Amino acid sequence: MSTKTISLTIRNQDPTASFEYFPMEPPTGDIVSFSAEASDFDRPNGDLEYEWTFGDGSSGFGPTPQNEYDDEGSYDVTLTVTDEYGASATATRTVTVSNRAPTARIAYGPRAPLTDETVVFDASRSSDPDGDRLTYEWEFGDGNTTISRPTTDHAYGDGGPYDVTLTTIDWDGGRNSTTETIEVSNRSPLMCSTLLMNRSVAICDGRCRIEFASLSG
Repeated sequence: MSTKTISLTIRNQDPTASFEYFPMEPPTGDIVSFSAEASDFDRPNGDLEYEWTFGDGSSGFGPTPQNEYDDEGSYDVTLTVTDEYGASATATRTVTVSNRAPTARIAYGPRAPLTDETVVFDASRSSDPDGDRLTYEWEFGDGNTTISRPTTDHAYGDGGPYDVTLTTIDWDGGRNSTTETIEVSNRSPLMCSTLLMNRSVAICDGRCRIEFASLSG
């Protein structure tokens, strides 16, 4: 009886790799959660190693890591899955991170200004969730505008309601606007019944305009 020896080479199959993440459109500063979906045909219950690169210079390990992105942009996230025999598979997806817009808040005083009175506007309660420095654009409702620091001032030549709009802009171009209506009152005229030598009466208003009306009699 003869025997025959046959050599069999069993090749290790590569694992598979894929992943999901949430939220799908994260803003800056949000925690992004990743979840690997991998399998190993040779050893379904075998141990797999998970290695991640998040595209922003940081990395992670394990099937469910998390990452936080400080800046907006598109980041290529790569998952590498390796089985116990050294076979590996990779999966890459692009995560798009959006910029968070700043807030815009207006305070002003005095609250009931008169014509030609200086009104101070203050936007210092505005903020950016990412800590960016802000630019402040003001529209005063009477055709005048300015770009300033958080505080600025303006005077109105005529009475009436004015819609004042503040727009805050961060370094990444994110912007937000808010509008406040300010009521400006006309100054009440001051009647000065000063009898002059020519029997005229001086009528003075709050802007110190002087008109003379001759009196007969």
